[in-house]
Amino acid sequence: MLPDGSHLTFRDFRVSTQWADPRRMFVLLENRELVLSFVVLHAPCLSKNKGDGSRPIDKLEAWWKETAQLFRTHATHDLIWVFIDANAPVNQEFHPFVGSLHAEAVNPQGRLFGNFLADARLFAPSTFDHFHDGPGHTWTHTNGSKYRRDYVLVSPKVLDIVTRTHVLHDFDTSFCHDDHLPLCLCVKGLLQKKVACLAKEEWDEQALICPVRTHAFRQALASLPIPTWNISVEAHTAWYESQLLQLGRQFFTKTKGTKTRPQLSPTTLAAIAMKRHLLDCARCWSLTHTAEFKEVITPN
Repeated sequence: MLPDGSHLTFRDFRVSTQWADPRRMFVLLENRELVLSFVVLHAPCLSKNKGDGSRPIDKLEAWWKETAQLFRTHATHDLIWVFIDANAPVNQEFHPFVGSLHAEAVNPQGRLFGNFLADARLFAPSTFDHFHDGPGHTWTHTNGSKYRRDYVLVSPKVLDIVTRTHVLHDFDTSFCHDDHLPLCLCVKGLLQKKVACLAKEEWDEQALICPVRTHAFRQALASLPIPTWNISVEAHTAWYESQLLQLGRQFFTKTKGTKTRPQLSPTTLAAIAMKRHLLDCARCWSLTHTAEFKEVITPN
């Protein structure tokens, strides 16, 4: 909440993707002086030896080294959150970044994970008893054994405003076809940064599906020039994103004269659905021209 009582939301930030591949994503959220880094990581499992002369642990070590380099390049601000399926255990051996709560014996892949934490100076609040509430396991093996494999890691500045963590053990993994439980992290604090609530544009859903409007948008998008001057990839990405958003606002935002469809009651919607069903049946059975059907379908 801002001093004037307004709330800062996701839409008030300029969002840019710094890096993305199937197992890693680095995203930056910017609003004036407030800059937030969000990182999503999915570490590979330690595969079995394929007999090709290479060790699986060496491949996993190479992945962690590349991830550490990406982190040093893209997560350069003070406020960082990392959401990770580490596929590895970790314990207080890597203090002060990891606590002793729900500690598990460290294996080779866990040692790679712990070294990454120390190198990036990231803390795992869910491993400390003064932060975490309840059981800590997030994954269950087919043999019934429970393990902690998922973490929300934070930078030192974020650690100062962490209040608690907990695992959603009532999460329906079968419905979502997911075998991991979500880990939640709560923060509460004061960030002394200059920020602003941006003007909220309203997107016109009818314009988004209008073939004429979308065709005109594609033509305008194709006309965007490609810079012929020297420019970095990051600067060109930011420029192109701003142009894309500007065009989107031009073609697909609501204006004061934009008409909106009335909201129909559930009873009316059910009646419309029933009438459409009757019409479909009549067309299928060639009854639309019979007197009996016209009498049924026509309201009194």
